[in-house]
Amino acid sequence: MPKNNSPYSDLYKGYFDAREPYIKNLEEIYQKPLPIPCCGLEELFNDHSLQEQVQFQAIQEELDYLKQVCVAAQDSGTIEHGGQAYAKEQVPVLIQERERKAKQLAVTLETRDLDIFKYFHFVAARRDKLDLLKEKYLHYYKSCQDLALRSGNAIQDCCQKAKKELLDFQSNLEEERKIAILNAYQ
Repeated sequence: MPKNNSPYSDLYKGYFDAREPYIKNLEEIYQKPLPIPCCGLEELFNDHSLQEQVQFQAIQEELDYLKQVCVAAQDSGTIEHGGQAYAKEQVPVLIQERERKAKQLAVTLETRDLDIFKYFHFVAARRDKLDLLKEKYLHYYKSCQDLALRSGNAIQDCCQKAKKELLDFQSNLEEERKIAILNAYQ
């Protein structure tokens, strides 16, 4: 049963509820041999990684709020934020601080996303299913491109379905890997 009503496997601990699988430069990445991943699932999907994701989302929401308040603050001399009053001149400084922190977290999260990508490609290669995983990633990538080019519920549903298929496939690969390890010790 998925954790916290997540549509994805418990393996991901809710990580992909608000994030998308790594799909930048797929065709370029697939032209080169994939490196061995630098870490395992415990390092990729842990409380700290989830906290960073939640923190990133909170900062993004806070930035949206501050930008709206900055416009509204033109009429008054102060704004209220986080239980504290700020002069409207301080709002741009707050925004810059939050943007800097958001950029740092975005780099951290994207690095983790790439590490997740590498991990599952390594597992797929060891299970002799690398071509199948690549197909799933390319299908997901093309579904998301369609969503970016055209709008509509059917296209969005297609993208979400492709994401679920990809993540389910990866989850199954991990289960196969665990079973193979257990069988090796029997």
